[in-house]
Amino acid sequence: MGDMKRTATIIVFVWLGSVIAAGCSASVSAGKKTASVSEIEKKAEAKLITAAGQQPGSASLDCPGKSVEVKKGTKLNCTLTVAADGAKLATTITMTDNKGNFDAKVASTTTK
Repeated sequence: MGDMKRTATIIVFVWLGSVIAAGCSASVSAGKKTASVSEIEKKAEAKLITAAGQQPGSASLDCPGKSVEVKKGTKLNCTLTVAADGAKLATTITMTDNKGNFDAKVASTTTK
């Protein structure tokens, strides 16, 4: 059992280290002053998975709400769940401009 826990911990740290090292930014189209949270989740999830060098489906991103204001500095506090071991990582998505571009950053600790 100890080896399984250690393996799961290593997977999270490798996953997390890859994401932090690579960073992540993307954009959503925003005809209005709001953007769909589900669209942001999909784009951020794909970018984070790619940045970590992982396969699609290796993690899922969950953010609250249905829409978010497209305004520089607006933040979404989300949870990235790693499929391999169920680890939940706090993830912050921040709008970098008023056009729908954003950065996603994964915290270095897991959530409960």
